Amino acid sequence: MTFIAASNPPAEVRYMSPDGQWNADVERRLDAFIDRVERGEIAHPTAVFDFDGTLCRQDIGENFLKWQVANRKLQGVDYSRDIFQDYQDEVKKDHATGYAMCVRIMKGLQERDVRAWAADFAREHTDQHAFERQKALVERLLKAGVDVWIVSASAQVLVEAAAPHLGIAPDHAIGIRGEIKDGKFTGEIVGPVTYRQGKVDAIDGTIQRRPNFASGNSWTDYEILQYASEEALMINPAADLLTASEGNGWAIQQWPGDH
Repeated sequence: MTFIAASNPPAEVRYMSPDGQWNADVERRLDAFIDRVERGEIAHPTAVFDFDGTLCRQDIGENFLKWQVANRKLQGVDYSRDIFQDYQDEVKKDHATGYAMCVRIMKGLQERDVRAWAADFAREHTDQHAFERQKALVERLLKAGVDVWIVSASAQVLVEAAAPHLGIAPDHAIGIRGEIKDGKFTGEIVGPVTYRQGKVDAIDGTIQRRPNFASGNSWTDYEILQYASEEALMINPAADLLTASEGNGWAIQQWPGDH
């Protein structure tokens, strides 16, 4: 008789649970973190969440850029070009420059117009794409007394508009901030580009304390997950990032069909 040694299931299966549910390890670790908060063992408890792919499926900044192009909202651009492809080309060359392009390209637009568009767009985006389990986690953290923030590489004006639909105050949303003069976007960036280390720099400059909890989904979030002092939660990581997440001891959640 031949005996076949049992093998561990693939990582993607180990961390998988049905949509809307946490796997057992994540649930245990979240419960433990929140219990410590509620017992007063963590001073000034603070949580930071990436937005795109972490709180919501899809990328709000990219989708808003597509919407602006489709509806001819931008000024001073050549609509004969594939503007979204230009953006993707910039991201391939340098992620930070590419993400900032989504803000720079709003040069000349009235702030009031952009905020009105962003309000409608963010409401629809979060209604369609929010991870309900993450939204419930935000609510639970807030109820426990955790100071909850969004730190995103999408535009500040977008994440500010989206935050209340996830239970987070608009002034607790940090993104790439466009300079505004005389009521118009100038095409310049104010403060750090909130990509990788730029997210940590924005946390230090705005929140001014190290987060105890962080949640992200991609390499763009690696530094903020490392920065979290107590617990880090990775959502639907790609294979290479999954391995890195395991090496860092982070909690990992995979949901089917949400990569």
